[in-house]
Amino acid sequence: MDFARYLSIPYEVGGMTFEGADCYGLVSLILYYELGIDIAKKIHYKATDDYQGIHQQSHEAFSDFKIIKDINKLQANDIIVFKILGKYYSHIGFYLGTMFIHTRSECGVVVDNLFLTGWKDKFGLGLRYENKS
Repeated sequence: MDFARYLSIPYEVGGMTFEGADCYGLVSLILYYELGIDIAKKIHYKATDDYQGIHQQSHEAFSDFKIIKDINKLQANDIIVFKILGKYYSHIGFYLGTMFIHTRSECGVVVDNLFLTGWKDKFGLGLRYENKS
């Protein structure tokens, strides 16, 4: 996948375009333009003790994705989901292999090191696309 073209997107709450996107919008854009998957704004997570608490609408949106519970089993191009606000999954990006692409409100789309910036401790789960067609 070509992630470079997303790096100039500024942050916009609720945004889902190249003119502005939040973390959910960025993942939606990448899935749409790189894989042809249109999940729109159906990405909403709620954590439970077994990490299976994805809301029904998100479960349907991610029916072709395998849940990865172990951070060490992530592969490049997996979606990575973080628990920032307590028990809820509240941030999402794409894993690039030690690095990940996501948005920050102060600067838009960025690439950060998962293991050097404290994000590792906020890891919730990964999602891997498995085309079942």
